[in-house]
Amino acid sequence: MQHPAEPVRLLLCTSGGLHGARVMARLTADPRVQVVGVVLSSRVLGKRNGWLLGVWALYRRSGLRYLLYLWTATGLAERLAPLDSVQARARTDGIPLLVSRDINDSSGLAFVERCRSQLLVSAFFNQRIAPEVL
Repeated sequence: MQHPAEPVRLLLCTSGGLHGARVMARLTADPRVQVVGVVLSSRVLGKRNGWLLGVWALYRRSGLRYLLYLWTATGLAERLAPLDSVQARARTDGIPLLVSRDINDSSGLAFVERCRSQLLVSAFFNQRIAPEVL
């Protein structure tokens, strides 16, 4: 009789919203995967911008239609289905969560090290991940 393989320890990096929640739901339902941590981006665009400046820069860069699509897929989706959000699923499943504007800062690096993952999955994540984090 073969013993089942240990699940892959996975760290999910996402911006949340509808798409991030769907990816997380699939990953947590897969017995071959153990989600050991989630990094949820709180950044709108650049790490130096606040929320309002980030929205303004995104509007100038991509236009109103894309800005409305992003708001619908992220902010509105989480307000309409808060129990299905990335944060709610992490809380329910006891998965460590870091909400961060910059995964590459010292707190992000420390969180990644504590999770001791074998694999990092970036799904709808809006930050560059430095080699030190990888």
